[in-house]
Amino acid sequence: MFRNKACLFLTIISLALLASPPTQAESLSRLLAPCIDNDTVAVIRIDMTALDTDALFDMIAQTASKTLDADQVKRLKAFMQRTRSTMKEDLVRFRAAGGETLYAMLSVTDGLLLAVPAGKGAQGDALKEWLETISREMWMPCAAQVGQGNLIVVGPNWVIERRQDKSPVLRPELDKAAALAKPGAIQIFLIPTVDSRRVLEAMLPSMTGQRLQIPTNALVNGLQWAVQSINFPPQASVDLYVESGNADSARALRKVIAQAWKAVGQLPPIKAAYPELGEALAKLTPKVKGDSLELAIDAKQFSSLASEVLTPGFFELRESVLRTTCGETLNGMGKAMLIYANDYADQWPPSLETLVEKAEYPRSGLTCPVMRHRPDYASYVYRGIDTGGCWVEPSMIMVHDRTGNHPGGRNVLFVDTHVEWVSEERFQELIEQDNRMRRGRGLPEKPAQ
Repeated sequence: MFRNKACLFLTIISLALLASPPTQAESLSRLLAPCIDNDTVAVIRIDMTALDTDALFDMIAQTASKTLDADQVKRLKAFMQRTRSTMKEDLVRFRAAGGETLYAMLSVTDGLLLAVPAGKGAQGDALKEWLETISREMWMPCAAQVGQGNLIVVGPNWVIERRQDKSPVLRPELDKAAALAKPGAIQIFLIPTVDSRRVLEAMLPSMTGQRLQIPTNALVNGLQWAVQSINFPPQASVDLYVESGNADSARALRKVIAQAWKAVGQLPPIKAAYPELGEALAKLTPKVKGDSLELAIDAKQFSSLASEVLTPGFFELRESVLRTTCGETLNGMGKAMLIYANDYADQWPPSLETLVEKAEYPRSGLTCPVMRHRPDYASYVYRGIDTGGCWVEPSMIMVHDRTGNHPGGRNVLFVDTHVEWVSEERFQELIEQDNRMRRGRGLPEKPAQ
């Protein structure tokens, strides 16, 4: 569940991108008080009126043409064309409704909440519908409410209902971060409480898969709050400011950040696909300035970093991530199948669509991540639809990727709900095996799709 919310968190960033700092008269903590609390660890502020999608994608295409081979460039451009179109459509609808700024709040307990101030001239109902449409793609049933100052907040039903009975919470550190924020494409405010920092310090080694040497209280004392501002082309830049408890804590925190970047670069799947990523990430380590940490990357450095990151290895890593995400989607589908079967006498659902209606399965889970630009396309084949129920052979195929979703192979969900990534050659062998079991049960054989 957390991973799905984190994926949506990153999707919102990629959909929106441009942010401008709040005015001196505006209190960000007061504006967002209805949808933040002491468990909120991050806030993203996005100005949806200033996005130059063409400049962003042109920069990516120009960089790719220098670093990728012809086939990779072709596939990347096809992906960017789809993404550019989707982003523009979303932005046009948002702006047409009078929307200007989008906020995303990440809470330890509540996950992700979205909020839009419905200012003068805004169409509240249209903005509410826009927010619900975006969030519904990843969440279970959500709700929206219009709070103080015409702030439209969208999130899971149970979160909205619970927050209606709670008093607004002011987080003064959010205002401190906003006051020092540089104008930027995305503004990310990190405001973890002491308890959140303790949890992060304890979990960081396992999160990176490495044994990091983290000094005691390096995060607890070293990370009071932080703000990062990112500008994209034509004036690309990255600025980071981290407020620490004191100079010693700042130095300790810098060591932790440097170790974490190095550890990420050493993760087996990343290192195998992209051996140089660790060196590129090291450039994102901030410098100590008194009691704080600061990082500033200008347009030239941004372009250089993009060239180092957008390489064949990174392209392969992206495809690997998509394959993995697809496998996780099928894993969740398998669990939903069991939930349905438990409620309906061990029978499988009559269609995958039924999982959405009867097993609270998200509609987005019916589409392979590679095919999100084609929501009406049946990217998964429900091969086990006519097998009856849970009593069939565990190794029979339940659902699999449709041909062409991923280069080099497919994800396959079996009756016992385990998922495998297999080569196309191995997939054909599994189809033959599946048809033998079908013949043994008097079921019609099915060709691969």
